Amino acid sequence: MPYASAYTQGLAELCRPVELIGKGSFGSVEKVVFKDNKTYALKTIHCHSPRTQELAKGEVCYHLQISHPNIVKVYKVEIDFTQNVSYLLMEHCKGGDLRSILREHQRNGTRLPVETAWSYFIQLGRALHYLHTPAPKSGSILRGALMHRDIKPDNILLADVQKTEIRLADLGFMKRIPPGTKVEGEFMGTISHMAPEVILREAYDEKADLWSLGCVAYEMLNGRHPFLGQDYKRVLETHRLGSYFDPPDYARDFELAGIIDELLCRNPRERLTMDDLMKKPGFKSRMLEHNLKIHKLSMERLQGQLKEQIAQHKQDIAARNATLQDLRRKLEENALEDVALATNARRLEKIRNGAILLARYRAKRTRSRIAGILEKISEIEPATGFNGAGSRRQEQKSLAQPAPSSLDVVNNGSSEPSFGNTDSPTSENEVALGTPHAFNEPPLMEAFPFNVVTAIHHHHPEIDGDVRIMADFPVGATEVAYTEIGAVRSPGYVSDTPYRPTLARPNDIGKMA
Repeated sequence: MPYASAYTQGLAELCRPVELIGKGSFGSVEKVVFKDNKTYALKTIHCHSPRTQELAKGEVCYHLQISHPNIVKVYKVEIDFTQNVSYLLMEHCKGGDLRSILREHQRNGTRLPVETAWSYFIQLGRALHYLHTPAPKSGSILRGALMHRDIKPDNILLADVQKTEIRLADLGFMKRIPPGTKVEGEFMGTISHMAPEVILREAYDEKADLWSLGCVAYEMLNGRHPFLGQDYKRVLETHRLGSYFDPPDYARDFELAGIIDELLCRNPRERLTMDDLMKKPGFKSRMLEHNLKIHKLSMERLQGQLKEQIAQHKQDIAARNATLQDLRRKLEENALEDVALATNARRLEKIRNGAILLARYRAKRTRSRIAGILEKISEIEPATGFNGAGSRRQEQKSLAQPAPSSLDVVNNGSSEPSFGNTDSPTSENEVALGTPHAFNEPPLMEAFPFNVVTAIHHHHPEIDGDVRIMADFPVGATEVAYTEIGAVRSPGYVSDTPYRPTLARPNDIGKMA
């Protein structure tokens, strides 16, 4: 059931025009694409007069009331009272209309196949039977018989490309009549397909639609219009005389030709009604065959749709399986990477722990070796001190003190480290040869920064000067670096062999001493 709303905004703006299907005096029909990306037909009705406004409102109301598989479906309706325009968003019939098919056969010198003519005739008859049957009084919509009043090939649309299903369209001239009543003298419809009583402005009822149905059936069977003239005067004269081009072609199909004769009866009292038509043996048998054919086509169409859905599901399943396999492969790769990272992390942890233990051991061993060297130096000193007894006692006292845990790191806050006793003055000709020297270390030692520890001064008898012993230790008390050994000359020192600083490890200091 379509939805109608007065003052609804933007139905035309929500549609993207594709092409013009048809244009008339009251409006136009366009092929459009709606916002849901589906194709529809948008019918625009311009209501410039009170009469056209009444017809447009009637068409909207009738579309809201009816629903039949052989009547065109309307999905949305918009009435713009400010612009006097009505919009109907309808289903798009891809096969065109019956008029274009009949003209194509005329150009080719052929006629519509009898089976196709029967199929269209049965579907059109079912639609008219639905309209002419009053709704039950207990229903939500109380109505009598609905007359279409403009049945012609132009208003019979083909719903599909295969051109097997028809849709009755254009309900603008539709009128409801209570049971047992007639319309008095309303001249409405297309002259070429008007019933004689309508042209003569006599009272008429739904049997006028049966006359129009007979005209359409005649065109489908014989390939041309049944009467001589197309203008009003010629048609009026033809109806009065009851003259035909030719009678219906009984040779093509006897049953359909006989029904056409009964439909094109000038006297409406002798004309068939839709109930009479539905009870005709030939029509009933053909309708049963048509229904079976429609069900068969529906089953084939459903099977085709199911096959397409199954194929689509198979493609989706294959795509999902491929995606799952890709994800599984990536997860396995990530898991292997995680295992490798965890293994490397454990290995590095072991290396770090072992390096720390080794560094602690080597630092402890280095401290013990330095202590032994200092003891050897103190043993070879002469009995008389170089700077007097007081300085010797103070120096021995400082040697007796244990080495600090940080290996006597001296840093007075400046950017350069301090060596030894910074309070003692240095003579002018004193040469400081004990600068720290960096050597290539194993990769384990590159991660540890180095600090310079204190330089310990002791008197050396052979060079008559103080030996400055220096050692570079990394932060964290790890591997001991190479050390440069130097001497501070005293004034008046004379030697044939000049003293040269020697590079040595800490455990070589005792040998030099």
